[in-house]
Amino acid sequence: MQVNHIRRNLNLPKPEEGTDILKKFISDKLSTILLEHEIRRKEIYIPRLGDHTTNIVHIPSTQQARNEFLHITNINGQNFSQREKTDGVILTNETLIEGGILQIVGDCAVISFEDRGKEVVGSIHSGWKGTAKDITGNLVERLKDLLGNKSLKDIIFEVSPHAMSCCYEFGEQDFLQNFKKNPLEPELPGLLERYSIKPEEIAYKASEGKVKLDILKTLLLVLQKNGVDTRNISSKNICTICRGHKKGYYSSRKDINKRFGVLTYST
Repeated sequence: MQVNHIRRNLNLPKPEEGTDILKKFISDKLSTILLEHEIRRKEIYIPRLGDHTTNIVHIPSTQQARNEFLHITNINGQNFSQREKTDGVILTNETLIEGGILQIVGDCAVISFEDRGKEVVGSIHSGWKGTAKDITGNLVERLKDLLGNKSLKDIIFEVSPHAMSCCYEFGEQDFLQNFKKNPLEPELPGLLERYSIKPEEIAYKASEGKVKLDILKTLLLVLQKNGVDTRNISSKNICTICRGHKKGYYSSRKDINKRFGVLTYST
């Protein structure tokens, strides 16, 4: 698995600006940056984050991608496609060989993954909302469906730079409201109850009425409790708020209208 951190401002035009503006951004800027990084994948899939959903799309063929994604443009032999309100993409078969997934983030974590047999590769975007909604648990279920009886211990994961517990301050009541209850279905148990996680394991007291949220530890606990070998999980351990934003890992809290890219593909 290859994970490229593209430390350039990749803040995509907003959907309401229209497809023509997006095409211009891709042709004038994004394609040039990928060439500078010597990234040559035939298909580039760009999830467009919406409401921090748990929506993970599996794309086994370029034809299905054409049906489900908006095909934007072909530049320098690369096809760029994007889909709204999607936080994760899994590639298999044809798309695994030819494609890559470009997540564009600021402060949120990107979890890239691939099984050792190179049958699946992909990535998900997990900010605090997606984490609370358990997009990681949803990913595990999707991988089980795709890989059958193959062990989850054969999958490797890499977590991108993101807002870490040193700086990620959060309202304590907001934290409890979203992590104790299921944000999608309030009548169902939230992340803490579902995985028997104590609040103090992932949120540390800060100033009055505030906690510092540990997204990385939360993701590690959820993956571990779902049967993933934590020795197969790596992290850059770079906080975008206090360190990363100075190195091109932009923080939405520090750098207005700036985002960086995480491109994941199989090698």
